[in-house]
Amino acid sequence: MKQVPDVNKIKFDPETKRIVRKDVPLMMNSFDKKAVEEAIRISERHGWETCVATMGPPQAVEVINEALRMGIERGYLITDPSLANSDTLITSRVLAAFALRYGPDLVLMGKYSLDGETSQVPAEVSALMGWPYVPSVSKIMISDHLELEQELENGIYTCSAPLPCVLSLSEKINRARAIKPDTPQMYDRIVQIDTKWLGLDLDGGRDSPTAVIGTEQVNSNRSPVFIDPGADMYRQIMEIIRVSRKNDRMKTIDLNYAEFRGEAWAIAIDSENASLEIASKVADIASENSFYVRVIGNVEFSDPRSVPAHHVDIISGTDAVGLSYYIVDEIKKHSPEFLIFPSTVTGRQISSLVAARFGLGLTADCVDLSYGDRGLLQYKPAFGGGVIAEIISRKKPAMATARPGMFRKVKVNIEPSISHMSLDPAGRIRYGQFIPVPQEFKPLEGSRLILGIGRGLKRKEDLPKIMELASMLGASVGGSRPIVDMNYIPRQQQIGLTGSAVSPDVYIALGISGQDNHIVGLRYARKIIAVNTDRNAPIFRYSDYGIIMDLMQFVEGFLHFLNA
Repeated sequence: MKQVPDVNKIKFDPETKRIVRKDVPLMMNSFDKKAVEEAIRISERHGWETCVATMGPPQAVEVINEALRMGIERGYLITDPSLANSDTLITSRVLAAFALRYGPDLVLMGKYSLDGETSQVPAEVSALMGWPYVPSVSKIMISDHLELEQELENGIYTCSAPLPCVLSLSEKINRARAIKPDTPQMYDRIVQIDTKWLGLDLDGGRDSPTAVIGTEQVNSNRSPVFIDPGADMYRQIMEIIRVSRKNDRMKTIDLNYAEFRGEAWAIAIDSENASLEIASKVADIASENSFYVRVIGNVEFSDPRSVPAHHVDIISGTDAVGLSYYIVDEIKKHSPEFLIFPSTVTGRQISSLVAARFGLGLTADCVDLSYGDRGLLQYKPAFGGGVIAEIISRKKPAMATARPGMFRKVKVNIEPSISHMSLDPAGRIRYGQFIPVPQEFKPLEGSRLILGIGRGLKRKEDLPKIMELASMLGASVGGSRPIVDMNYIPRQQQIGLTGSAVSPDVYIALGISGQDNHIVGLRYARKIIAVNTDRNAPIFRYSDYGIIMDLMQFVEGFLHFLNA
């Protein structure tokens, strides 16, 4: 688990371009608290011994003490000055070494930390330990093996896994218990260890394969223009949507050059839309640097000859582990300059497995990429998206995952060669039933128009009208956490700090108050239209357009306008 700062209290010094951590409250990472709670529940059901460990500075004893007071039996703090400035790979090496020495049957981790949002450490720990791994688990049943439910962007898989195993847990898995006020402090039960105890010779600054070379603040505040309710309001909204889509026309990239300076790879996993976005960005960079563009993955493209690349490898039949092995073997043969993966549950898993096996740097959830004298420049949000870090890789190939919806698709002036290959699964996870998200809920990933629902929606019975409006507009429907907790919409549609970050052309916020935990998921929306009855609602500070109106009156009026 990890101690993290309250991302809503982080400040940025524009003079020094540094994050100001002074007086920022520290707390247990909320996803890790789910892992602590689940470990306690497993102990209560099955009598297993429980232990927590964190790598951090001396003050991280606070989160271990909190876990012990919740009901964990043992706590270890891995603290060593040499581990300062460690990236995810060094962190994973330390935690894997501890786990192998301690010898658990099951390792539970939060799906990511709120300050870094990488989702890389659990997968890298599993690869370094040689244990099977399942990400984003929402239900655990234990016998002589594990029966699990896994949350993906498009639904839920049931699967079985052997023990020992590493799992990362989704937010849905439980609600962590409160500590009883009379529970004593337990600092005296915390064991502090260092790299020498683990038998490691590591230096975070020296050995980390990635380095942050700059930071910039992202300002979420906007200056709203208020639109008067009335007959002309809906015409204005349709014009805003139309103008936002003016740049739908794809530009053409020149990949027809005779000599190649190297190779650049786009990894296509599960989603054709996200894969084409990534391939387009790679092609754009490649055209300026004479790189050979190769697309590798399990996506069966509807029109493979339109993929912006020189060559497309379509791999079928295998699983995440098998695909990672194939990519590792191909890296050894071809030594590409860089690889870009989608920032999805499976994309983050495969990229992390590759990074751990090669000892490579990996930057998560990039919102932009460029190439220069220092190689691939990777621009990654951190601390809830309030800061953009500029990151380089110290080892080649550079690797990054890219957030869906950030890159526009392009055309190229060549047709790629195409190869098909079938590989057997290589992992030890056996997948069973798949339960998709209801069809009426279009994925948030890559959506150009999203209707976001907040607590202003008073009755679930009114949801069908919002769904009808979304269907007529070709929009996806998302919402804030309370709407998900009330089971109005699937958890895959949650937007915000513990949900998805979205980047549509237009986001229409319906009855959303504008709390920080939701706003961090909207920072990259191009235009935000807010509908709320309260003119002083915080959402208007983060919106381009505001409408003072009841959300259902707005929805019903919009439907009438579209049907007229």
